[in-house]
Amino acid sequence: MLQQDSVTGLLLAGVGHVTAPPNVTKNFLVVDAKTETDKIEKAFDEFVNRKDIGILLINQHVWIFLGEDVSW
Repeated sequence: MLQQDSVTGLLLAGVGHVTAPPNVTKNFLVVDAKTETDKIEKAFDEFVNRKDIGILLINQHVWIFLGEDVSW
């Protein structure tokens, strides 16, 4: 859940994963000014509940959208 530059760097490092069709899933979300809050919240919930993801990287500008809704 990062901006384009950070996601690109991680993908180039081999961290990203996309499953094959027809059920395509990604282990990343590119967030920009046009990304809707609902999409960010849905992705966060999905990533937290996936067994193959152990660490979430979230930029501060993205966390602002989630901060009030997330309880630890």
